[in-house]
Amino acid sequence: MGLLNRDRPIGTVNFHLLPKLFMDVETTGTGFEDGGEICEVGLVKVDPRNLEVLGELDLKFEVTNPLGKSEAELSFNGYNGFTFADWVDALPAEEAVRRLNDFAVNCVPWAYNASFEFWWLDRYFQRGGVKWKGDYHWHCLMSVASEALKPDFLAGRITSLSLSSIGAFLGLGEESKPHRGLNGARYEHQVYQILDQRMTF
Repeated sequence: MGLLNRDRPIGTVNFHLLPKLFMDVETTGTGFEDGGEICEVGLVKVDPRNLEVLGELDLKFEVTNPLGKSEAELSFNGYNGFTFADWVDALPAEEAVRRLNDFAVNCVPWAYNASFEFWWLDRYFQRGGVKWKGDYHWHCLMSVASEALKPDFLAGRITSLSLSSIGAFLGLGEESKPHRGLNGARYEHQVYQILDQRMTF
């Protein structure tokens, strides 16, 4: 089980014809060893032909806080003040994974730092014995941006690969605050829309 478990043979479906699924995973730590957990996943599904939004999903995962950290410590990953009060309606991890998986059916996953999203979600899927229903081609928007904007990096017009820096260079306003998973996924989609017009490789 996990994100790599796919029944469909490689090459039987053109993944360019499948909906794109932009996602942003937020966590309360750097890994399980320091008590980290997924606290939220934002998802934006778009049409691969015109990049119009087909649907959105904002999932709050229950935070069990196994090491008894303070709310401030759990806010390390860019949240503007994580509080348990805000997470009172969060879903148990198993239910959140199920809803995510149902939303992702036959979608191609995209994330700004895809290795991060994959690492976290794969562990949750494996722990729950869940088979991924989305496509197995995981796309990294950071990698696409670094290639599409290579001349600008080489010329020093861009000095950081952070999503906010790329968005600012492309003329987007700042990401909506407070930082949340769905806001991040929406911002990724906006960045991709602009990059899609610039890519020639």
